[in-house]
Amino acid sequence: MGESIPADIAAELERSDRRAYFEQRLRPALSSLLDAAAATGEVRADIDPIDLLGAVANLSSPNYGGTEQAGRMVTLLIDGLRYGAKP
Repeated sequence: MGESIPADIAAELERSDRRAYFEQRLRPALSSLLDAAAATGEVRADIDPIDLLGAVANLSSPNYGGTEQAGRMVTLLIDGLRYGAKP
């Protein structure tokens, strides 16, 4: 009989696949958007696309802390993206 993959390993493989997909597909697109925004002074120039994706993913977690906290964290995230931006 064939052996099945344990659930924790299967979940980790799925996360790895998702991360690879995001890094291959979204990193270049988000990098272009961030570069354009930085060139106009809308955001800082030192933002790593994967860091931004991670922050957004954390805010999207259903266990993050509720709507009010998520709203405060989005405001903090946006302010942080703009901090020190130079036109």
